[in-house]
Amino acid sequence: MNKKCVIYCRVSTTKQAQEGESLETQEKICRGIAESRHLEVLDIFSEPFSGRKDRRPAFDEMMKFLKKHSNDVSYVIVRMIDRFTRGGSLSYEAIKADMAKYGVELIDSTGVIQPSKNTLEHLGIEYEWSKHAPSEIAEIVMANYGKTEVTNILTRLIGREIELVREGYQIGQPNDGMINKRIFVDGKKKVIQVPDPERGKFYKAMFELRASGRYTDEEIVSKVNAMGFRTKLRNVWDKNHSKVISSVGGKPLNTKKLQKNILQPNYCGVICERWTNYQPIKAKYDGLVSIDVFNRANKGKIFVKEYKDGTLQLLYDYQPDKIILKRQKDNPLFSF
Repeated sequence: MNKKCVIYCRVSTTKQAQEGESLETQEKICRGIAESRHLEVLDIFSEPFSGRKDRRPAFDEMMKFLKKHSNDVSYVIVRMIDRFTRGGSLSYEAIKADMAKYGVELIDSTGVIQPSKNTLEHLGIEYEWSKHAPSEIAEIVMANYGKTEVTNILTRLIGREIELVREGYQIGQPNDGMINKRIFVDGKKKVIQVPDPERGKFYKAMFELRASGRYTDEEIVSKVNAMGFRTKLRNVWDKNHSKVISSVGGKPLNTKKLQKNILQPNYCGVICERWTNYQPIKAKYDGLVSIDVFNRANKGKIFVKEYKDGTLQLLYDYQPDKIILKRQKDNPLFSF
């Protein structure tokens, strides 16, 4: 009777699944391994999830499956060790030890992992310590290489993104009311925020109505909602992040949300966040409103001060005769 196995496939993100070696390709390769070894495939576990995390939805389901069917499953087949985990050798060995409790061994399509051998087999005796994996060192090297590769990739990627933010460019999702626009600077593609043709009017109205000083927050909320404002719809994905199962949003503005929006300096073309060490810098885009409108809308709660040399400073609880300075990360007004 053929022994049984399961297959585990992983990509880091949904985008990688589309542009790199897909989950389908990994599954096909692993099925080929199972067929060549005459193994019966009981189930497939696939997910777009970071291999740096030991807790993964499909991976956790697989481990539960192995525990439940410990007398049936003999092997887990993976494309490569770095598809199995990118947590380094400690994570790799811990997971393999958990699998061993259920009598399950790991197989990779590249052939790095070799079957365990009993060093006392010639004497017909076996102990727990006498079971040895000839490929143990190679496996540890590959597991650590996978972790190091992630560190190198993220250092290059995140490091460059931090530099771009400090230069005043946009990284990540835009503020609601604005959209990302790609531009070319010295032949290189960079991103700025520009007004959203459909939603920009709502946020501009929030600032301008509040800056006028003629309306209460409740009245501003009512006027903006009358313009047709509803919160932006966002997709809700399943636990494997493989398909959209519902959406959230579509709600009218309220005073709490208004007050939070007004505090966002990005809307006046100022960036102040962790990657700028919480120091405000002028963005490479103008924002939806001027710094003057932003300051008047915030009524001193947060004040962008411009200096002649082009530098900026954020002042909190600003009064002409008394200035209280606080760093953004220490100010409870900010939650972004």
